Amino acid sequence: MAIPFLSKGEHMILTPLTKLDAVNEICGAMGEAPVDTLENSENVDTINAVRMLEAETRAIQVMGWTFNTINPFILIPDEHSKRILWDDAILTIQFDDKRIVRKRDEWLYDVTNNTDRFDAPLTAKVIQYVPFEEMPQVFRQYITVRTANHFVARYLGDPTIMQELQKEEAQAYMQMMENEITLEQSNILQNPAIQTYMNRG
Repeated sequence: MAIPFLSKGEHMILTPLTKLDAVNEICGAMGEAPVDTLENSENVDTINAVRMLEAETRAIQVMGWTFNTINPFILIPDEHSKRILWDDAILTIQFDDKRIVRKRDEWLYDVTNNTDRFDAPLTAKVIQYVPFEEMPQVFRQYITVRTANHFVARYLGDPTIMQELQKEEAQAYMQMMENEITLEQSNILQNPAIQTYMNRG
C-alpha cells in the first residue's frame, strides 16, 4: 500500500505499514520525494531516516510493553553442552534471583555465577526486539511521528513544521498509552511506562 507523499506544509503522518512507509513519511515531512526501496540506497536523507527510525524503535521498545515483554521466558540449555544459545532479539533480561547475564560469543554467560553451563532451564523476564512491521499499529504511528519530529528538528529546523509534528507526537503518544492501559488492566501498576504516563497529570 503506497503512502501519499507529504510536501512541506502537509504534516499529517499516516500510519505506516512497513519500514519503507515510515521512512517515506519521515522524509516527506522534510519535503522529500518517496523512494521505492531501502535496499542499497545512496540517498543521504533516506539513510539518515532509516538510522534514526531504528534508534527510536529500540529506544521505545526497551521500555517494555505488552507486545514485547515475555514473562516467563524459558531458556533451555543444550542437552550435551549445557550451554544456552543467546537470542539476539533480547533487549533486556531479568531474573528473580537478580543474577546478571550477558552475551559471550554466541552463548548466554552468567556473570554472577561465572559460568556458561547450566544443568536446568532458566526462567526470566525478557523484553524482546520486535521488527517494525510486527509492532502494533499505535506503536508504528508513534515511533514514526516521533522520528519525523526529531528528523526535522535536526536537519531542517523549520519551527512551523516542528510545531505541527509535536502536536501529532503528543496525540500519538496518548493513543499508544491508552491502548497499553487497556491491555494492561490486570497489572497496570507493574508497568513503569504506564506509571510515568499516569503521573504526568
